[in-house]
Order: sequence, then structure tokens, then C-alpha cells
Amino acid sequence: MPDEGPFAGTHFCAADALVTRVDTFRHTLALSSWTSLGSCPAPGSGTIVGCHNQTEVGAQVTCVDEQFHIVGDIGNVALDLSLGTNAPHIHTATTPAISRFTFGTGGLLTLSTTAGTGSGFMILPQEASQPGLVVCIGEATLTQGFPNDRFTFTLDELGVVGTCPGDAATGQIEGCL
Repeated sequence: MPDEGPFAGTHFCAADALVTRVDTFRHTLALSSWTSLGSCPAPGSGTIVGCHNQTEVGAQVTCVDEQFHIVGDIGNVALDLSLGTNAPHIHTATTPAISRFTFGTGGLLTLSTTAGTGSGFMILPQEASQPGLVVCIGEATLTQGFPNDRFTFTLDELGVVGTCPGDAATGQIEGCL
């Protein structure tokens, strides 16, 4: 949930999701069977460096085309994942910019940045040693390369929220995409 409003900053999991295609570019969705993981903890330890798509020589972590690569640790859990990726979704019509990267099976990195720095969260993919782990990112640096689908990033002040399912919660959300 957003940092303001009902359930501010709370991470929820939906066990049931129904997405229906209305036409070529529109869908409706219904999410239910909720559990709650709670809010981000105080910033923790660990740093992750990574990249999306082909990187320049000399980058901390290198990627080839259509690759997402992260290396580092969350607390005492070491990560070194190199996975296939989908095209990133970048929304820059507002400040801050919202950048979303999907990778592997169910992996998601979402960053909210202004001038390349900000914060966000990550969900580890099924290929990770702790699949589905939700991690808060207190400090992030995102650098866009050329062409504009190439990125490198550093994620710091990491805090573990947990893994779905969490504590039982009630409700249903319906919406459209």
C-alpha cells in the first residue's frame, strides 16, 4: 500500500487473482484471499548491485541482452542471480519516476527515484534460495544507459518484510488495467 492512506506502507499478499481481458489493451482484475506481511522494518544491512540488459565494460555487475543480474547480500543471505528479464516499465510522467523490472519467475524490482536516487522494494523470484521474499530498499541508485533499456543499480539499507502467505486478512479488490 502507499505510504499514506489506509494501511499505509503495509505489504499484502493475494492468494487468488482473476484477470479478465476486456479488449486488446484493457483488463479487469479481482484480488482476494488476503494475508498481511506488515510494514517495512527499520533499514537493515546488506547491499545488492545489479543490472538489466547489456551493460558497459567496467560495470560492477555485467549483463547481456535480456538478462537481469543481481549480486550481494540481504543480511546474511548471499545472492547471485542471473535470470531472463522482461522489458522494464518506466513511468516518468511524474516526479518521482517509477521503474519496474520483472525477472525470472515472479521476481519484481520497483524503484521510486528522483534524479536517479530513491527507494523501493523487491520480491525475489522462484529461482532464489528464498523465493517470494519481500525486501524493502531504503536507499537506491539507478543509472540508465544507452540505449534507454539498459540499467545498473545499487540497493542499500535492505529490510526483510517476509514471505507470503502472512497473517490472515479480509477483503477483495477489483479494478482495471
